[in-house]
Amino acid sequence: MTYKWTPEAITLVEDTSLSSRDVARRLGINPKMIQRYRKKHGIKPGYQWTPRAIALIGDTSLTSREVAKLLDIRPRRVQKYRRKHGIKRTGQGSPFEWTPEAIALATNTSLSPSEVARRLGISTSSISKYRREHDIIYTPGYQWTPEEISLAKDTSLTGREVARRLGIHERIVNQYRRGQNIKSVGTRYRWTPEAIALVEDTSLTLEEIARDLDISTYTISRYRIEHNIARPPAPQGIREQRMAELSYTLTLEQWLFACEWFDFRCAYCRQEALLVKEHLIPVARGGPYTALNIIPACWSCNSSKGTRQAHRWILGHFGTEAGQAIIDNIIEYLTEVSKTDEG
Repeated sequence: MTYKWTPEAITLVEDTSLSSRDVARRLGINPKMIQRYRKKHGIKPGYQWTPRAIALIGDTSLTSREVAKLLDIRPRRVQKYRRKHGIKRTGQGSPFEWTPEAIALATNTSLSPSEVARRLGISTSSISKYRREHDIIYTPGYQWTPEEISLAKDTSLTGREVARRLGIHERIVNQYRRGQNIKSVGTRYRWTPEAIALVEDTSLTLEEIARDLDISTYTISRYRIEHNIARPPAPQGIREQRMAELSYTLTLEQWLFACEWFDFRCAYCRQEALLVKEHLIPVARGGPYTALNIIPACWSCNSSKGTRQAHRWILGHFGTEAGQAIIDNIIEYLTEVSKTDEG
């Protein structure tokens, strides 16, 4: 079913100042129908630049936003026209008149530059320029007094020190300094005898010292590096301490003999797998690294046995009959190892 173009509809379509979407919204039809009609009849939409509009655009003392507001069009359309005709705004002419109401809006740091510009009908660059000239920065929810501004501009103080004195968050101070391009040169921390004693106490962590002295962990790390202060290595675990105390006489030849005796299979489940050194008497119970206490086992059986006695775990894990056969095989291996050691 084709659309019936009434005279009113044709008038709207031929109005090139309206976009296809605007016409379609007014007529309640699809924008593609408007585009097809205009293409068929050679109608090219575009804004009709009247002599008054061209005169306003040629006035380089006005911003694109100001011209667009006067003509009730989008600023982008004005910018496009100026680029096409090589019109560059010189900025000459009367500057914006800062009335008390405008100044009150610009100095309200809880409002962003775009919000102030929208309310005053000028560009955001004008607001930003005014704020830079008058040391005003956009910090939502915080009003900077002249005394606080002088503290923030003191480059000998860090952001944390300024924030602590003002009772505000450090982020607000850092945001203000970034906006004003203020870089803190800082002062080196004054190391008192009490602070040095804390830093040299290697039993304390960086976080504990930083919390006590109210400084950064980086400052403490730098001091320790400059003075060659190193924390002692972490204490060994219980297993490592016990292993260091046990005798370790197992040789590579003895380990290979154990693997060959059990056909390079697990001594418990008899499965082919990656073999580890299994203690018949666990390390936790004082089991040494000797040929009479080490047998090959898979990782699964080694983990399952844990610190339990071998014969109790075997009987409980494999059952009485199968478990007793495994125990007899291990006893036979240990007997052979004893004969080899005696020989």
